[in-house]
Amino acid sequence: MTGNEIAKALVLAFYCVVAISSITMAVIVILKAPQRPPREHLCSVAEISPDVTQKEREHCRLIRGHKL
Repeated sequence: MTGNEIAKALVLAFYCVVAISSITMAVIVILKAPQRPPREHLCSVAEISPDVTQKEREHCRLIRGHKL
């Protein structure tokens, strides 16, 4: 093998390692994504906030023990 062929083989090996590492890290990030924390702290503004879903509003009403 000539020096040029060795250099091409090393570059190809480097790209393969980078590709495999990238795929592995992407899989780890996808599988280990943090769970969405509960939004119970939003109960104080649940009735007026447009960001709170209807299901979350009902949950807050149950926590407060009365319906508005």
